[in-house]
Amino acid sequence: MKFIAKLLLILTATTIFSCSEKEKDEHYISEFQGTWTGEYTGIDDNGTWVLQVHPSGKISGIISSQLLNSEFEVTGEVKKNGSVNVASGSVSSGAVFTGNMSENVANGEWTFSLYNLSGEWTGTKN
Repeated sequence: MKFIAKLLLILTATTIFSCSEKEKDEHYISEFQGTWTGEYTGIDDNGTWVLQVHPSGKISGIISSQLLNSEFEVTGEVKKNGSVNVASGSVSSGAVFTGNMSENVANGEWTFSLYNLSGEWTGTKN
């Protein structure tokens, strides 16, 4: 009987703590939320970008390429630690921007493997 009581106590505690963590994630509001703008540079291409960081940390935006004279929609995410990953299309054929966001500054590297392009990007929170 003691074994069953201990098992029920452990299961109840585990459930309470699990729900608490899940609830925290559901109510998480990214400190990076808002509009971010910047530019990217590389040997063969450069351009500008505008990203909207949503309260969940999800990212949507537009990247404008001077070389291709085109705009690309991008989606991605910024993690709680500021790590950013944004892509247009697939990772194998689209542009991929990785890096970090801090309080008001963002920077990192980008690649566009379909065209064998790469470089750096930087920006600020508006």
